[in-house]
Amino acid sequence: MQKKLIPLLCEDGIQKDINPFISMRTWVDFVRKDREEIAWKQLFDALGKPGNLKPARLNWFFGHRYGDLDSFTGRAAEMDMLNAWLNNDKDNLLMLRALGGFGKSALAWTWFNRVDREQWQTAVWWSFYEKESGFESFLSETLRHLGVEVKESARQQVNDLLEAMRGTNILIVLDGFERLLRQYGRMDAALQSDDEDADIDPSQRDCSSPLTETFLRGLSGAGMKSKVLMTTRLCPRALESADGKLLKGCRDEPLSAFSPEDAVTYFHNEGIKATRAEIIAACSAYGYHPLSLSLLVGLINEDHEQRGDIAAVKNLEIFEDVRARRHHVLERAYESLAPERRDLLSKISCFRGSMEYAVLKKVFPSPDLDKALLDLRKRGLLQYAGETQRYDMHPIVRHYAYDHFTDEKRRKEAHVELAMHFIDAMPVTNKNVKTLEDLAPVIELYHHMVRAGNLDEALKFIS
Repeated sequence: MQKKLIPLLCEDGIQKDINPFISMRTWVDFVRKDREEIAWKQLFDALGKPGNLKPARLNWFFGHRYGDLDSFTGRAAEMDMLNAWLNNDKDNLLMLRALGGFGKSALAWTWFNRVDREQWQTAVWWSFYEKESGFESFLSETLRHLGVEVKESARQQVNDLLEAMRGTNILIVLDGFERLLRQYGRMDAALQSDDEDADIDPSQRDCSSPLTETFLRGLSGAGMKSKVLMTTRLCPRALESADGKLLKGCRDEPLSAFSPEDAVTYFHNEGIKATRAEIIAACSAYGYHPLSLSLLVGLINEDHEQRGDIAAVKNLEIFEDVRARRHHVLERAYESLAPERRDLLSKISCFRGSMEYAVLKKVFPSPDLDKALLDLRKRGLLQYAGETQRYDMHPIVRHYAYDHFTDEKRRKEAHVELAMHFIDAMPVTNKNVKTLEDLAPVIELYHHMVRAGNLDEALKFIS
């Protein structure tokens, strides 16, 4: 019988003490909790029995994955608040609400991966920021993961999911829920700014689908054992009663900016040479807005003359309006790029969501691509999820980079290049289409054809 050697890493910090013969092998890493499900799959695949031995307790479903968060800092008070909510028996749904750039997704993802999996043996992470990851896809994929028959009627699927959530403890995180609201329910939602959110008509907070509203209202009912964490820019109106108060069992927690101490820790962790007073002076000018601070760190660490020294950003123009300051630091981060890097970032912004490395390599071939992508990540302009090799952009960065793709001809050329890629990924026949996600290449193709100005060609693909 042939023997196999499968190294398992179960304790952090011991790699340097391991026999070289073993250390040169590929590890199955059980140290990182956010990769535990992947580790089990790798182990079972190596044993030649994929899926057959999966422990029942590892019933965690990652519909999508957020980017790497090695630099995540602080938020101790918010973590404690989320833990307390998870352990109380009063609030079924917690809404983590803030405008763009406050770190809602990063906080939710980090906290989710620290939840005790023995206590919460069934959990689901779902991001509506992904292309065609709408509510119906969430319903069917979650039911399938829970082992519940996926009925043809979407209304029945809602009822079945709510029934499952009443009967057992399930933790569900719904990231980017604003994409299911009328304000952000458009095909080009990835390119929308949230600058006008304060002045929108209340009806824009209505769900785009009645099914979504039915699901939300069902969460407020009695006897719900499960918990739902929602991150959103706007509060769905379906969660409010006629007098504007939240329904019973629902809770709203606005997410504030970084604390001064978290900002100091973050800057020092990123290797910035500065005193506490210097860091506070620089960060307070931006209201401790997390995305702005990430861009500041990128500017400092990539400055050619004063690399790593906070003096690199002391000459930034300070505006009276905090939002204008945030816009200014993003402008400086964008303008500090070499022209070819700026061009690449704007081209990547043409995607409506995350994109695989293989796609970027195919659509934007360049011997400098890997170096350019790494540079954009260091500057806080690009996110990366290592497990899936997918790149993404914060919506605020995407909106800015796309809006500043000032060469209309080159913008249209970028959309044409992307359209040609999605033509190759089109389903061969309609028989292959069973869900909205199966139509993703068609939707992408239509989007890029319209953006390229080829309206007649776009019409052909939907007629």
